[in-house]
Amino acid sequence: DWPTLKKLNKLPIREDDILIASYMRSGTHWTAELVDLVRHNGDTDAIKAHIHQRFHCLEISNKAWRGETNVLEDEADGSCYDEVQKMQSPRLLVTHQQTSFMPDGVLQGKCKTILVLRNPKSVIVSNTFMYNAFGTAFTEPITVD
Repeated sequence: DWPTLKKLNKLPIREDDILIASYMRSGTHWTAELVDLVRHNGDTDAIKAHIHQRFHCLEISNKAWRGETNVLEDEADGSCYDEVQKMQSPRLLVTHQQTSFMPDGVLQGKCKTILVLRNPKSVIVSNTFMYNAFGTAFTEPITVD
């Protein structure tokens, strides 16, 4: 049961929202940094706060990013959805979700959407290193082969 993902389709999207959609390890954070810098007219002092304080992931709450809860517990209470709703405009949002979980407003073109694509081979290598860094979270090491 994934309450946040079920609610995500109905998340109200605002016209001034910017959504960055990408597969994991494709440059999501890098793109968010660039977009935030453009939004602030290149003023690096305006973006001194940690990146997770300047954007919100649609499927992971800020509590999970800070390590105050694990992602599965976080998902179960749906707090991520509530956090996104409470954000002030303009919102910078990111997601790794497939189109079927996107808010209806995104699919209707109500916000600016940036799709980040990276060479699939590079994504596989990057994900392999990330998953193996998790250690015992996976039953056995993952290889590129």
